[in-house]
Amino acid sequence: MKSIRLFFVVGLEWVLILSLHATSFHVTPGGSSVSNGSIDDPWNLQTAFSHPFTVQAGDTILIHEGIYSGFFVSQLSGTDGNPIIVSPYQGERVIIEPPSEESGTAALSFEGQYCHIFGLIFRSQKETRSEAGSSPDDYYRADGVAIFGDYNKLINCVIYDNIGNGIGFWSSAPNSEIYGCIIFNNGWIGTDRGHGHAVYTQNESGTKRIANNIVFNSAGFGFHVYTENGGIEGYNIFNNIFFNCGLLANTLETALLVGGFQPASRITISNNCLYQSPEMYDEYSMQLGYGTLINVDATVLNNYIVGGDEALGVTQAWEDLTIRGNTFVNPSTLVMLENDEGYFSVYDWDNNAYFGGTFNGVSFSEWQDAYGFDQNSSYSENLPSSNKVFVYPNEYEEARANIAVYNWEFLDQVEVDVSSFLSDGEKYYLFDAENMNGIPVVEGEVSGNSILVPMNLTETFEPYGNLSAIPPHTGIDFGAFVVIGESGANNVYNAPAMRISRCYPNPTVDIFVIEFANVHFGKMEVNVFDNNGHLVHNEVIHPTPRNNRAVLNLAPFPAGMYIVSMTGEDGTNISCKVVKNDFTSSQDNHFNPGFSKVQEYSDSASTQVPVYHQ
Repeated sequence: MKSIRLFFVVGLEWVLILSLHATSFHVTPGGSSVSNGSIDDPWNLQTAFSHPFTVQAGDTILIHEGIYSGFFVSQLSGTDGNPIIVSPYQGERVIIEPPSEESGTAALSFEGQYCHIFGLIFRSQKETRSEAGSSPDDYYRADGVAIFGDYNKLINCVIYDNIGNGIGFWSSAPNSEIYGCIIFNNGWIGTDRGHGHAVYTQNESGTKRIANNIVFNSAGFGFHVYTENGGIEGYNIFNNIFFNCGLLANTLETALLVGGFQPASRITISNNCLYQSPEMYDEYSMQLGYGTLINVDATVLNNYIVGGDEALGVTQAWEDLTIRGNTFVNPSTLVMLENDEGYFSVYDWDNNAYFGGTFNGVSFSEWQDAYGFDQNSSYSENLPSSNKVFVYPNEYEEARANIAVYNWEFLDQVEVDVSSFLSDGEKYYLFDAENMNGIPVVEGEVSGNSILVPMNLTETFEPYGNLSAIPPHTGIDFGAFVVIGESGANNVYNAPAMRISRCYPNPTVDIFVIEFANVHFGKMEVNVFDNNGHLVHNEVIHPTPRNNRAVLNLAPFPAGMYIVSMTGEDGTNISCKVVKNDFTSSQDNHFNPGFSKVQEYSDSASTQVPVYHQ
């Protein structure tokens, strides 16, 4: 059985071309700082990130499967044309997370230069996520990744559940790039508002490139391009899919803000998809300008913007502003202009399409007359009636693309042309960005250069932690997806058909929970062994071919170490150890051993990011 690990298809052909005459080094969870970095004598992760003298420009560092806990700092530095590549070994599952009871800058501080990091997972497993204020002091915060070095690239990574920003992308990292990442469920919830953004970024020189990412369900903003004392100069933001930013805090925040207390300049925003659920109107979908200063220049081209309290808010003046080729959809306010008097005449604002609402509280014709904008634009008081689909092929991975579907026709499934990255007849796997649970929602063969995408999906990948509400799935009118074709999956690591995601609490006095992924219908044999290898319990369960949660009652057993072994009908085995302690209270030990329930669940606390199976 082939496993398709969407999160770890790391552009192997591209990596191998760069590394043809280079050296590969290895990292394992049990590696050492005094090793030589070979596959037989691997480094630990921080040693590899510290740029040992044997690592040269153009070399590759391969990280083997496992969970790496710490605040790591990468000082790897390649050269222009010969970057150092960091990626999982054979596409294995590599998770980097901060320590559970410490605060720090980020799970990874990405320093150095000319280093490209592919296909890693950055996540937190901290329970407390609700506390007021921007700097709470009673739990432990850290960003997923903080990028400090210039000419670095973070490519096709997964960043989620971090108690901070998903990514901090700072001024010391000019000409760096965030590409193809899936960034969701980051931040924390205060009594005042949600805090922590998917990406918080500043820049003063060069140009940052942020492209082809899927961003959703943050506690704060989506992209927060903002400063008070630094700079927000030089950004190329394109082909991203934003939706329901802020929803982790049970509200909506701005999906894309560019503005602060310093002038913004050299801003290009193009070909992005924004969607904020229409039943929630709290902030702008896109906001240009903030504070009281006049900004320098921005170009906003060919974006598709839906929802928000206002679809677009231009809240401060710009010396040079171009708004062309965009589509704005909102039943309430389409555009809000504030504090811009005296600068309207320099704006290049035309050839846009509008659906639904008003403009600064006036009609479309009054808007045209008052401001002179949109003389060649179109307007309908109705919402769109024809579907709109966007396909963004991945620059770094063959046969992979992100897809956004605006389902204005409310169809159960929508036909999508995939000829830009898949061949007719090629096998493909379609994954719902909101439910990366290890199972494709569709697998089939491309027919007539198109595939059918289901739009009536409801299951989600739930956030970890003590949240009062879980963000629901988007409705039938919008969906975001990732597609990978068989030709792009040929080099992908074959992961096991079953895997344990999480075992807790450990130690326990009674109840022990095992969360595991499974890809088959059929029975599974469960055996519990004591520390001497004696079988103390046996039963058969019937999990679903999805993520499952099994609850075992160990109360009748004496204190000690136990091994829980689970074997599928195909012979695949997974196991975990658990420490059973004695009761310290007067609770009765009259329960029978065994699984009190086995239920399907949405994987919110994996120690492994989902695997995609054929």
